[in-house]
Amino acid sequence: MILIEKMPLSEKMGRSALRTSAAVLSFLAAQTLVVYAEPLNCGDYFDISSTDGDALSSAETTNKLPIANSDLCRNLAIANALDEPDLIAGEKFGIKLNFGTAANEEVTAVGIGLKTVLSDNLNGTGTRLTGGGAIAFSGDQRGTRLGLQLSW
Repeated sequence: MILIEKMPLSEKMGRSALRTSAAVLSFLAAQTLVVYAEPLNCGDYFDISSTDGDALSSAETTNKLPIANSDLCRNLAIANALDEPDLIAGEKFGIKLNFGTAANEEVTAVGIGLKTVLSDNLNGTGTRLTGGGAIAFSGDQRGTRLGLQLSW
């Protein structure tokens, strides 16, 4: 513990300035860590792998950023909609309705998740075994998820 009362006045001022400088430097460091990312756009797909190096420098392609195709955006929305309910003590079964989006909410997906307790006392050890799964849809695509969980 630092007792500031017993320090000479010049040391008090020095510590105060040091604390202020440290606060300013940490704020500036935090600002430099912020990453700016362009939002994912699910419009027409611009495939940069099919062009040669000269085509990328032309005027018509310099204004275009690589755009994700719609399948990728649907898959991201599906991944956001695949979730299972969380069962707490005493609960045996749960259903969860999910809604996921991607690309600035341009693409959506709907999913449903289920979870059930398979055993509350597996082999007499007090271990709980639960099983669950989820399915989500976006357009003509679907995604599924299955899982088992042991908890004690």
